Amino acid sequence: RAHSAAKKKLMVVQSVLSENAPAEFYASLSKAMADYLADKCNISAASATGDRIGPLLRLQGVNEDIVTEITHFFGDLDYRRFSKDAGTGEEMHHSLDLAEQLITKLERQLS
Repeated sequence: RAHSAAKKKLMVVQSVLSENAPAEFYASLSKAMADYLADKCNISAASATGDRIGPLLRLQGVNEDIVTEITHFFGDLDYRRFSKDAGTGEEMHHSLDLAEQLITKLERQLS
């Protein structure tokens, strides 16, 4: 269920992308990823943050490279959300694509 719910949430994030509102886009993308990870790891969404999710994923046997990618991804999302450097439309598209790729990689590791 986590995968199908994540796909639906990423579709909502895609619509926010078209509004060209970077802060809202990155907040929505961060929430979608946190919700996915929370569902997948059976934890609260508040616990699915970049610094907390790494150890949980390691315990579940996720490859270290993927854990590092996810940690960096959350760091980048936080940077974009809370700095004046919101990034370009191209960077937002890249972030959305990366989220989809990370979800696919996690599905292979955690299924």
